[in-house]
Order: sequence, then C-alpha cells, then structure tokens
Amino acid sequence: MFPFVLALFLSLVVVSGSTPTWNWMKHIPNSKKLSELTIPGTHESYARYLGGLYACQEWDVEKQLENGIRFFDVRLKMNYYGKNNKDNYFAIHHGNGWQRKYFGDVLRDFKKFLEKNPSETVLVRYKKECLGSWPSCSDSCHVPCHSNTFNEIMDIYKKHTDFDWNEFVFSGSTSKIPTLGETRRKIVFVNFDGHGDIGLKYYLFKVEDTFEPRNLGIKINAIYRNLDNARDLSKTKISVTFFNYRTPASGIQPNKNLARLLNKVMYQDYRACCYQDGHADSGDYRFGFLDFVKIFKNKKPLGALLFDYPPQPTIDFLISLNDFEDRRKQINSGDVVGLRNHCHSSDKYVSCFEDHWCDLEDGLRYNERFHIRKSGGGPIKDGDEVVLDWGKGWYLSCYCNGRCDMTKCPGNHGYGSQCGSEMFRIKKASSLYYNSRGSGKFRKTGDILTDNDTVYLERMYCANPMLSGKDSGKLQIVDWYYGRCERWNIQLRN
Repeated sequence: MFPFVLALFLSLVVVSGSTPTWNWMKHIPNSKKLSELTIPGTHESYARYLGGLYACQEWDVEKQLENGIRFFDVRLKMNYYGKNNKDNYFAIHHGNGWQRKYFGDVLRDFKKFLEKNPSETVLVRYKKECLGSWPSCSDSCHVPCHSNTFNEIMDIYKKHTDFDWNEFVFSGSTSKIPTLGETRRKIVFVNFDGHGDIGLKYYLFKVEDTFEPRNLGIKINAIYRNLDNARDLSKTKISVTFFNYRTPASGIQPNKNLARLLNKVMYQDYRACCYQDGHADSGDYRFGFLDFVKIFKNKKPLGALLFDYPPQPTIDFLISLNDFEDRRKQINSGDVVGLRNHCHSSDKYVSCFEDHWCDLEDGLRYNERFHIRKSGGGPIKDGDEVVLDWGKGWYLSCYCNGRCDMTKCPGNHGYGSQCGSEMFRIKKASSLYYNSRGSGKFRKTGDILTDNDTVYLERMYCANPMLSGKDSGKLQIVDWYYGRCERWNIQLRN
C-alpha cells in the first residue's frame, strides 16, 4: 500500500533499558535542546467528556503526566467582560463541547506535577478554539471582542490568579529552541497557531496535522514523511506529528474508532514490510501504534508525537528513544531495595510488618526495605528467581489469587519449591513484547537489573501470578495482566 514503507526491513525489537515514566527526563543531559528529544503527547488533551466526536482521551491529565506524556494540546474558548476585568476567563473546549475545565485548572494541574517532579518540563500547545459556527463554538463576548482580546484574557492569568506565572512558566527567548536545562520545572507554551503573544514561535516547529485528508493513506504518508525528516530538522525545529484525522468516509464515528482504524492499517503495513513471522491478517493487530513507530527507531529523535488514546507500550517505547545519562548502579543479590508501584500518583511502596500483612504505604522507610536474594548470589538478572527478605527470617509471601503477607521460608534458604509462596520471577518491563495475536509475552534477556528499572514480579507456581498494587493499601496477586498497577520500580537503598 505504501511502497516506501514496504521497502523497509525491520524485525521486532525489545526496548533497551527502563526508566520511570513520571520523571523520565531526569537523566537526560541539560544540554539537550527540546528539538532533540522524542516526546509522547496527546491531541485534545482535556477532551474526555461528551463521547463520540468530542472525547479523545480516557486518561485525565494527571494520569497522562504520570504515564509519561509531556506534550499537551489545549483548546480555549474566550469569555470576555472587558479590559482588566478579573471576570475574564478561558474555558476548555473541543469544538462546541465544554470539557469541564477552565484554564486555571490547566495551570494548577501542571504546577502540581512540576512541584513534585522538578526534573520535568511540559510543552503546552494552546489554541483559540472557537470559529463562530457549528460544530465549533462561539466566544462569549459580553462586551465587543477585538483583535487583542485573547491577550487581555491571558493577562488576567498572568497577574490576577493564585498561579505564580513567573515561577512556573518558561520566560526565556521565544524565538529560539531552549534546552532541557533551561526549561526544567517549567511550562513551555507553544504558539504555532499565532494566537496570543506567549510561547515559542511558530517558525520553530515543523507540524504534520493533516486533520481532514481525503483518505487514510494520505494521512499515513504525511505521518511517515514528518517522522522520517524529524532527525534532520532537530537542530533547528521541533517536529510535531498528530496521529488524529477524520476523512469524508469517517462520518460520525467516535474518535476512538478512528484511532483504532488508523492503528489497524499501520499495523498491517508494518507486518507486510517488516514482520518475519507469518503473514498479515486483517484481524491480527493490536491497538497501539507501537510497531509502526518502531520503524523509525534508528531515526531518533522523532520530536513530539500526539495521539488520541495513547497506549502505555507506545509511550514507553518513545521515551526509550531518548539519550539518557547512565547513572544507575547494578542490583546484586543481598542489596537492599524498595519497590514503588506505578498505579498511584503518590509514591506507594511495598510495606510489610513482622508476622503480619503487607500493603502499600507512602514513602520509603524501614518497613519498605527488603534484601533481594537469589540462590547462588551475584547480579540480579532479568528472569531470575528471587525472594524479598524483610529481615529476622521474614519474607514477602503471596497466595495465588490472593493477598500478600509475611512468612518464614522453610529449609536452608536454597529456596526452590519448598518456598513457593515466597518466590518470584523478576522480569524487566522492557522484555515484554506482544506476539502476532496481540498476547503479551516476555523474553528472558538475562540483562542485569539496575537501580530504578521497571519490573514485573511473577509469583512462582501460580496460574495467575502477577504482583499488583491495583487497590490502594492492598498488595495482591492477580491474573496475567501487564497494566501500570503490575509495574514496579526497583530502587536501591543500600
């Protein structure tokens, strides 16, 4: 269908290395320009309500940030009462559909995240949404609006709200691309629509936003070209690629259906050119865009990629394309570690009490520390069988399809099946892949685990074996599932 794609040769890849999604920018050098990054993003980031043609996301922005999204698309409806009137405000819209948020909520969402994660930056494309006719919205001009109305409303947020604009908004030059070091703990507004007088200028961006193509092939070709050229432009421009569209044939299909259709065609295209196991099948795909973006793994950086309903494996892969400083230490048998769960916005760690239950607690103190051990000692590797030794002979122990508590492992601590409830197989999240039927599988890579790796813990000798923190305050074993609640950051605490 797309000959330039069909000419490519690519086998399935495993993402090398893992990094926490909530602060993935932490170990990227300060000297990197924002244009030299690969940044997961969302289109219509706040559009979650009214369904159908309006909704573009399932996750709220707090969860998007936690899951690694760093480029946001925010649409503003003007409500204007006159110059310097403190009642002026922006409402968040998708077309004529209000999304139950105001611009003040947007600023507070990002401030809250940046206070907690000062290593990060967020890029926010803002756009004047209303065109004045259906299906768009009409601005609410209680006195006549004029050419400078947008800026006058923005001034209210700069000067007359509880948001500290000077502290949290990037104030450097808007006519050149800043470095990550210059923008950490900052909102970087993006102004490639020419609305208002804040944000990086439009000429710093190369944008692919073919929103209404005649057919889906035109959209996919446009996406391909933008990603293919992103690296060559990365010294002077930030590439931005939107994965949303609506063709004449789309009718009134919900945006989620269109996202699935786009992924289906991209996945079949990928299989036809690059997948070496079997033939393409019209039903043999998964919702994710993951394999298509893998085509460009050797052409990083890819700039910002904005999705409707982005799946976590795609976000993780895009994050992995960045150049990280190697500051992590390997984990050895006997090291003291903590396990932070990905399921919660606050820092929740496995916590156990002697001769008692295990649950999830805030912070990393005494009860949240374990010696990780394996038979024979040495470095802990992907696929190893391990126990989590709390001390005084007590071990983390989990029942199949049940909750976890503390027990004493019998025998001489050679471990094995006599300590089945205490034994886990530790697997790097980056070794997870999906087979041709869309089922999750692990490759045993043998990679040595390092500080802050993201892992899964599979309880040995269970049919449904995954350690999960899906219920706040409860630690349990669940069925085979690879969601964020089954992902753990293993953190050295020697």
